[in-house]
Amino acid sequence: MIDSLLHLYEDNLGYARRLVDDLTPEQMTAQPGTGAAVNHAAWVLGHLALVAHVNGASYLLGLDVAPESSVLGPDDFGGGSTPKPDAALYPDKDKLLGLLASGHARVAEALARRTAGELDQPTPHPGLAARFPRFGGALTHVLVRHEMLHLGQLSAWRRVQGLPSV
Repeated sequence: MIDSLLHLYEDNLGYARRLVDDLTPEQMTAQPGTGAAVNHAAWVLGHLALVAHVNGASYLLGLDVAPESSVLGPDDFGGGSTPKPDAALYPDKDKLLGLLASGHARVAEALARRTAGELDQPTPHPGLAARFPRFGGALTHVLVRHEMLHLGQLSAWRRVQGLPSV
């Protein structure tokens, strides 16, 4: 199970890279459509990096907050934050991808040290425990389901922009 989680988590990172590979700095914060604040590329990458470094996977695995993640403020990237169409408000694509990759690396390293039996333990995160009473379920949600939900948003965002699928 741990190997499967690690494999899927790595696949997510590769998909995230492919989704933004061809984007210009201006495209990273484009807000297409009706004027509603949609989750653009900069927000999605920053949000997933925040979850990896601070309040999701890292928290579940008992990791300290990484100092480099200080640019990932919860007001900018946390749940309930509103993506803004101003590229100057966000770290650039390379920085965001670097933070996402370093978050993934930290989480993968910590997860690789766990045992299959630990996945059956109660979830340590009170906000997730009601939905995912077991540690393995909470990890699967954060590492796979949550990431793919936002990467799917980014894929749809690309199509609305007239960009090719990846």
